[in-house]
Amino acid sequence: MYVTDVGYYYELPRLFHLDDWEECAARDGRYCLGTFDLMRHQNDRLYNVIQVLAKLNHTSVVAINMFQHVSRDRYRFNHTRLHRGLCLPSSCAHFHEHSPRAQFSACVTNMTQDLYGLETNLTELQYCKTAGEKRPLDQWDLSFLYGAGLLLLANVLGTAYHVMASKDGILIKQLMAWSLVENWRRLTADHSKGGDARLSALKPIQGMKALTLVLVMLAHSVLAYHLTYLYNPRFFEESSHHILSAYLQNGTSIVQTFIMVSSFLLAYNLLLHSADNPKKQLSLKMFPRCLVHRIARISPLYVFVLGLAATWWAHAGDGPLWSPMVEDEAARCRNKWWPQVLFVNNVVKPDDRCLIHTWFLAVDMQLYIICAVLILLLGRWPRVAVKILAVCIFGSMLMNFAIIYNWQLKPMVLLMIPELMRTQFPGERSFTWLYSAPWDSLPAALIGLLTAFLYHCHQEDGYQPAKSRVFGGSSCPGEAGRSWDACLCPSTSYTGSYPSLYWRNAPTLTELLSLTL
Repeated sequence: MYVTDVGYYYELPRLFHLDDWEECAARDGRYCLGTFDLMRHQNDRLYNVIQVLAKLNHTSVVAINMFQHVSRDRYRFNHTRLHRGLCLPSSCAHFHEHSPRAQFSACVTNMTQDLYGLETNLTELQYCKTAGEKRPLDQWDLSFLYGAGLLLLANVLGTAYHVMASKDGILIKQLMAWSLVENWRRLTADHSKGGDARLSALKPIQGMKALTLVLVMLAHSVLAYHLTYLYNPRFFEESSHHILSAYLQNGTSIVQTFIMVSSFLLAYNLLLHSADNPKKQLSLKMFPRCLVHRIARISPLYVFVLGLAATWWAHAGDGPLWSPMVEDEAARCRNKWWPQVLFVNNVVKPDDRCLIHTWFLAVDMQLYIICAVLILLLGRWPRVAVKILAVCIFGSMLMNFAIIYNWQLKPMVLLMIPELMRTQFPGERSFTWLYSAPWDSLPAALIGLLTAFLYHCHQEDGYQPAKSRVFGGSSCPGEAGRSWDACLCPSTSYTGSYPSLYWRNAPTLTELLSLTL
């Protein structure tokens, strides 16, 4: 929220307040956490101002009592709802109600009346429990502990075998796979030395993929700040107006860039494999192997993190917000473990968010399956593939337009507002059925496939952009005098691995310019 006179902002009731958790635990107090709605009591003027601040969709400037100018901005928290965490009976010793809930409600109402002349109504009690109360271990926790112990033992045995085994003998691959030394060597190895020059040329693309993945993690990390009880929520309300925030708020552009690059690399590597192994033509028979390879790369670490979140994460700390932020998340992960493992968590129970950022892995896996099937089906006929993919791209864009129009969905940049981020988009159809749905990123994935086919066929045709007239060169290699379009439109005598993707009698660049002028 942006207010022209900052002083008036701080006359409003504080959105968040927490009593000291450690002090409450030391006093064996009962800690209560809940949400309260403001109601009129004696201060109608202040209540009206707060109501104006809570309206998220207005843009006009109004003058109301205490404020000369208020920008009705959607990038603000709901100021008609207060969030409180109090230690009983320390903060409310003068209230003697029949239950902790009633005592908590009466205490907050009395404080708000005295300070602001407003009443409150307890709308959500998240918990009332003894501060510092430990959570007991259960079967889930022990099962994960045993599994993690077996993994650690396998790493110890594999590393010991690698270190002590004879370097001249034949090493057992199954044990070497668990060696920390061997895995570190493979992780840090430079595969460009002595490798395929065609793959080495894609280092910038690989770097772009890594950077976009970092941006994906950075964009989701912003949610953690909004989930907490902020001491200065106004900072986050105003930071939403910063130009750099707009890029992180528009997570769709980051995600779809990653999806496009991933599908390009997948298609290009499969096409290279097919060109280098003529006897192993691309077909759907290769799909199980591709899928198993993909799952084997992602699932082990993913399942480990999921198991940790569902079990021991809840035991790793404590505090007033630990129960709603961590323990509730662990409970959701236990109830939703199988959709997470099968990468369908974005369409099965989508509103029960376990590790909200993992929707990205689900979309990536779902689009990987679609792209792999298309490549294996069309890889042997690249000219046909280009036409089919172009139609598919156009069709997927029309499909998204129809979905957005019929369901009145909004882009993610309009959903990244403080109140929705704080509650993790509950019941928000645009988040569930657009942003985290596979069809939203499908056009980007198909564009990546199309680009891979075009790039690979250019290489097979011997086309070099640096030597074409368009980019300042003169001709194709070894064929002086040919115009730039001849590189793109080779004659029927061409004997490369792939047929041309273009028409033979395409107009030259000079003819195109003359027609344009």
